[in-house]
Amino acid sequence: MNNLFLNQCSRLLVILCIHTPSIFAQQHHFPVGGSQSGGYASGGDEKLLLSVASVSVSENWNMLSVPLQVGDYRKTTLFPTAISNAFAYQGTYVIRDTLKNGAGYWMKFSTPQSVAIFGTPLQTETVAVAADWNMIGSLSAAIPTSAVIPLGTSVTSQFFTYSQGYQISSTIDPGKAYWVKMDTAGNLLLSSSGASVKSTEVMMKTLSSFHKLTIRPADGNEQVVYLGKQLEREFSPDEFILPPVPPPGIFDARFASQRIAEVYPAVLTQPKRFSIVLSSAVFPIHLSWEMASTSRENITLSTSADAQGSREIVLQGKGSVTIDNQQVSTIFLKVESGKQVPTEFALRQCYPNPFNPSTEIEFDIPDDATITLKVYNLLGQEVSTLKDLQHYDAGTYNVEFDGANLPNGVYFYRISAQSTRKQFVDAKKMMLLK
Repeated sequence: MNNLFLNQCSRLLVILCIHTPSIFAQQHHFPVGGSQSGGYASGGDEKLLLSVASVSVSENWNMLSVPLQVGDYRKTTLFPTAISNAFAYQGTYVIRDTLKNGAGYWMKFSTPQSVAIFGTPLQTETVAVAADWNMIGSLSAAIPTSAVIPLGTSVTSQFFTYSQGYQISSTIDPGKAYWVKMDTAGNLLLSSSGASVKSTEVMMKTLSSFHKLTIRPADGNEQVVYLGKQLEREFSPDEFILPPVPPPGIFDARFASQRIAEVYPAVLTQPKRFSIVLSSAVFPIHLSWEMASTSRENITLSTSADAQGSREIVLQGKGSVTIDNQQVSTIFLKVESGKQVPTEFALRQCYPNPFNPSTEIEFDIPDDATITLKVYNLLGQEVSTLKDLQHYDAGTYNVEFDGANLPNGVYFYRISAQSTRKQFVDAKKMMLLK
């Protein structure tokens, strides 16, 4: 009688899964008499804690994991509709017939669907990780990536998932899998609380100010890559490193440096070139761009298809192009200065002026120099230090001044620049009107 009851409940839960498009986990307690197969319960009057996770998968390739503790970890039991093997990663891709908690796997499906997995809740999991890249799994409930705690090692990348292309993720969702890079071998503790190991919000804010290129092959996949000016803050190129290229047959696009984003110097004395490498792309490819409005550089795009020199497309504003030639495996970007290096020091009038609450101050530097830029009120009192003995290469620069915390009135901004050949000092007036 108990087995019949459980089977009926299971069928009911499957129906619920099919009609619920999002990932969810529900818990149900069933009274049972005696031991149950799969280790879910034992004892005369104990209650069975049965959870169901409905994992949404896309057509083609997905990165997936086992979000519950189950009685049968065979891939054919957990993901019976997958049309490929399950590929794990151990420095290279390996086939796994039996899955496990805490690990991630590549699997392919013929149609979008929800896969129901039954088991007991997985509240925490300690995952052994190797130095470099790892595919990790999930818990039975969504957690922020900040709740993933490194033990005896350090996280050196963002967390990436795959949804028609690699994407930075701020959450670990049930049933999904994620790439993360470690500096040494150790463990990762997945739990419901923890300290942040990497600021996804800061990264996404940085990328939002970059030029954006979206590459869409004909099979509906998509990868976004970014190009921007060198950041003023301390910057490590490894922040933009992507996980390993997926197994053959899965679309991928990335810079040749293996990054999702590249940067070029704030002052370009000569052209800077970058290449984007395509893998397993289905043609034609639709490539669109959205250029940052503050950019003063000339950026051109070309393909590797034409041996005599491919046609260059100037990237401005928003636009797109279709690539039909199936021989194209690399896209080239060239960044050139859109403005000549200044010949004299200069401090320009801020814009806008009057302003509320912020304005931009522009200055020219003909030589490498150390810059100090400060703001004063009418009494000559310093109210803000924008730059303090900061080194700049020759070029034209803009610095934002935010007066949100200051009262209305007239202010002065003063620059002091010292190069090997000259000292330059100048000041100008501006008005804050709220």
